[in-house]
Amino acid sequence: MNITEFEKGALITRNEPVKYGNSGKEDSSYCGDRIELVGVSRDAKLIFYRDLDGTLDDGIRTLSYARDGWDKGWCRYPVEFLDD
Repeated sequence: MNITEFEKGALITRNEPVKYGNSGKEDSSYCGDRIELVGVSRDAKLIFYRDLDGTLDDGIRTLSYARDGWDKGWCRYPVEFLDD
């Protein structure tokens, strides 16, 4: 699913690795990570997010999808498996 289809505050994760051009290399970063979508700037091609698994600090992070396919390959995080 494209990142631009989620609403602000959605809990998301990657479910597909990013594939880099003809090299065949893949990057599975963020696959399975619980991320809160803060927003998307379509003009700047930036994703703003918070890492909720505590592997990063509490601040807002950015991820560019200007060159690579970081805007595709997302899904809702399966919240039914989270502890209350």
